[in-house]
Amino acid sequence: MAWDDVTIRLHLRQVRVVRVLEETISRLEVEIESEGSVSRCPSCGFECRRVHDTRPKRIRDLEISGRQVTLVWQRRQVVCDDCGARHLEEHPEFEGDQTRRLARQTAADAEVMTIYRRAARGRDGAG
Repeated sequence: MAWDDVTIRLHLRQVRVVRVLEETISRLEVEIESEGSVSRCPSCGFECRRVHDTRPKRIRDLEISGRQVTLVWQRRQVVCDDCGARHLEEHPEFEGDQTRRLARQTAADAEVMTIYRRAARGRDGAG
């Protein structure tokens, strides 16, 4: 599979595909990195560009064509040249260990299941 195809199918802002790590009939694992080169220091607000280290973080995403998708984000640890603090970059597309779209889908699925359960209880006469 060409990397460009994976990038198009991921549809994530500010993300660059580095390489496909695993591609099987049931799984797709893709190494990614942030496209942005600047991270704001949470201590002083200074724009940080100096990378101290990278740490892989596994992020779950929506399935693609029935495959479980895992993104391995090479998350940068940056050093603030103003106050010297180190921090891990944040990304607007990720919430904890999943993409925002997966979090939204999970919440929507839970809401549908709650409505379905209430309706089923109402039909059975349970309160």
